[in-house]
Amino acid sequence: EVPVKSSITVKGELCPRLLGDTTSSRRKWNVLLHNVHNPLATLSTEVVASVTARGISFHRLKGGRVLLPSLVLPALPTSPPCDAWFAVENVSQQTISLNFSLEVAYGLE
Repeated sequence: EVPVKSSITVKGELCPRLLGDTTSSRRKWNVLLHNVHNPLATLSTEVVASVTARGISFHRLKGGRVLLPSLVLPALPTSPPCDAWFAVENVSQQTISLNFSLEVAYGLE
């Protein structure tokens, strides 16, 4: 629900493994947002994604994730360094852009 005279951000996630079709292509989907108080007022927006097939490969991931060891903050002088890392390899014939973000677990903010 969106309060009067305000806005919200709607986030989504595209999971390529669930698409079924594994060919590289530009895909479009229409997303409809319905006003529950006025069924005639709908907002349609187009989501566009360039889906690549095996354009990148990852190394050193466990279950598709980077697993970090338990970290103590502030770090103690006797704490071992964190050596968790992964590699991304561009195996396609085109330059690609990658964007990574970090999510802090609930309760650690």
